[in-house]
Amino acid sequence: MCLNKMVRKNLPLILAIALPILLIIVVALSVTLPSLFIKPQFNFLYASSNNYASYRVFSVVDGKLTRVEIKQPIKDAYYEPQVVPQLYLHDVATNSSRQVTFAQAQEFVLDSSPKSPDGFEVVNGSRGEGVMPMMFWSGSDYGVKYIKGNNGSKKLNLQISSDNYYSFEFLGWVK
Repeated sequence: MCLNKMVRKNLPLILAIALPILLIIVVALSVTLPSLFIKPQFNFLYASSNNYASYRVFSVVDGKLTRVEIKQPIKDAYYEPQVVPQLYLHDVATNSSRQVTFAQAQEFVLDSSPKSPDGFEVVNGSRGEGVMPMMFWSGSDYGVKYIKGNNGSKKLNLQISSDNYYSFEFLGWVK
C-alpha cells in the first residue's frame, strides 16, 4: 500500500521522466526498423576512378557492357590524360564490392535502368541540415551512396576511389 501511495504522489514526476525516454525509443525504432527490411535481390556493376579526367568509357547496350572509345582531347594545360575507371561488382547480400575485369563484366546480363527489378535504386547522399538548419548544420555526404527502396535506405560499402561526387558511375543491375 505504501508503494501505491508513493507512485500516486509522484505520478507527474514519473511521467515527466518516462515520456521523453519513451519518445526517444519510439523515434529510434522508427528510424532503424525500416533499414532492417531492406533486402534487395539484384547485385549491380559500377565503375570508379579517382581521377577527375576519367570519362564515361562504359555503356550498356542490349544488356551487355561495352566500351565507348572517346577521343583524347588535344593536349592542353587544362586536360589530364584519360584514365579508364576500375569496374566493381557489388554484392547486395553482403554489402561488399569486388573488382572485376572488363572481360568478366561482359559476361553479365545487365539492366541499366535506374531501378532494379525489385524496386531498389542507388542514390547519392545529400546535404544534412538537421532539425533546425540554421543552428545544427550537419554537413554533407554527397560522396556516399545508399540503396533505397521499400520505404527505407541503407548505406553502401562501395570501393569508390575518392569522395569526389563524380568518382562513381552506376552501370547496371546484374540479372
